[in-house]
Amino acid sequence: MPSTPGTSRLLLAAAWIGTALVAYSIGSLHSPAPEPAPTSGSGAPGTTVGSDKPDSATHDGPGGERPLDGARGTAGRTQAEILGQQPLGDYLKRILTLEDDIKRTSAFLEVLETLHTPEQIREALEAVAKSGRGWGRGASSREFAMLLQKWTTLDARGAATYALQSSSREERFMAMSNVLRNWTRQDPTAALTWAQTHGTAAPAEGDSSRDSSDGNFAVAMVVAQLARTDVEQALRIAAGEGDSRAASRLGDNLTEELFRQRGAEAARDAILALPESRLREAMLGEYADRTAKTDPPGAARWAAALPEGPGRSRAFAEAIAGWAERDAAAAGNYLNGVPPSTGTDAARERFAREIAGKDPVGALSWAGTITGERERQDTTENVVRSWVRRDAENARAWVQQSNFSEETKQRLLTPASSRGRN
Repeated sequence: MPSTPGTSRLLLAAAWIGTALVAYSIGSLHSPAPEPAPTSGSGAPGTTVGSDKPDSATHDGPGGERPLDGARGTAGRTQAEILGQQPLGDYLKRILTLEDDIKRTSAFLEVLETLHTPEQIREALEAVAKSGRGWGRGASSREFAMLLQKWTTLDARGAATYALQSSSREERFMAMSNVLRNWTRQDPTAALTWAQTHGTAAPAEGDSSRDSSDGNFAVAMVVAQLARTDVEQALRIAAGEGDSRAASRLGDNLTEELFRQRGAEAARDAILALPESRLREAMLGEYADRTAKTDPPGAARWAAALPEGPGRSRAFAEAIAGWAERDAAAAGNYLNGVPPSTGTDAARERFAREIAGKDPVGALSWAGTITGERERQDTTENVVRSWVRRDAENARAWVQQSNFSEETKQRLLTPASSRGRN
C-alpha cells in the first residue's frame, strides 16, 4: 500500500526512537506534511494526556482544539499555532507525559522544527529537565539529545558551555559527549581546540570524584568521533594525551576503526608503534580480543610473544578469555603449559572466571595458580561467591572442607551486604 504523509511522519518518529540515544544523531528535521487535523466539532474522539489509547490528546489553540500528539497536525505550522496560548515549557512538559512513544516523539519533532535560537532551546531543555526524566531516565533522554544536537548546529560553543555546566557528573558526561561528537562532525578543529581548553585534565579544586590520572575526557570524545573519518589524526591526538584513563578508554574505538579502515595487519602495526601507555595497553587488549574471535590459538601465541609489560599481560588475558569462550578445554591445556608468573596472572584470573559457571572447582584450582597474593585472593572470593549464588549447598560444603583458614572461610561465606556489621 502506498504510504500517506501521515504514515511517513509516524515512520520518522519510530526511526527516531531506535536511533537517537545510540548515535545522538538526527536526520532531516523536516518531514512530509501529515493530514490536516480535525477541529472541535469534527467528531474526532480525544483522550487525556498520558493515555495509551490510539486517539490523540488535545489542547486549546487557535482555531479550536488541536491534537497534542502532533501525529495528525499540519507540518509547517508556526510555533504559535502549535502551542496556542501555552508557554513552550508547559507544552513540552505535557507532551512528555504521553506514554505512546510515537505520539510523544512526533509531537516533539514538530516543536523542534520551530526552535531557531539558543534561548528557545535552553527553555526547552529546562522543561525536559523539569519533567523529572532527564539523562538516563527513560524516553526524555532522546529529547535531550535532539535538543542539544540542534543547539550545536546553531551555536556549538554555547551548547558545549551549557553541557559543561550540567549539574550531575552523569548528565555532564552524556551532554558533553552529545555536543562534542556533533561539533566534531561540523568543525573538528574548533571542537578539539575547545575541548583542549575547557575539558581540563586536572580536577577542579575540591572535586574528590576526579584525580589527575583521569585525563581530558572532552578531548577523548572529540577523538572518538574524529577516528571515524581520520583514524591517523585521532591516534596522534590520543597518544599525545599521555598515560590517562581518558586516553585508555579510546582503545576499543580506535582499534575498531583501525580494523575497519586499514585491516588487521596494519592495525597491529599501528598499535605496536605506539609508545608505552594505557592507550597502547588497551589497544593491545582489544586487538587480541578481536583476533581471538577468529583464531584463538593464534591470538594467544601472538600475545605471549609480546615484550613483558602491562600490554602483554592484558593482551594475553583477552586472548585466553576469548579462547575459553569458544573452547575452554583447549584454552586450559594451552595455559597449563605456560609457567605461572605475574605476566600470566591476569590470564589465569580471566580463565577462572570464564569457567566458574560450569566448573567452579576447576576455577578455584586455576585461581590458586595466580602468583599475586591479592589477585589470587580476590579471584578465589569472586568464584566462591558466584558459586554460592548458584548452588549454595555445594559451595558451602566445599569451603568448609577446604584448607582455608577459619577467617577466610567466614569471609568467603559471608554475604558482601553483611560484612562490616557489628
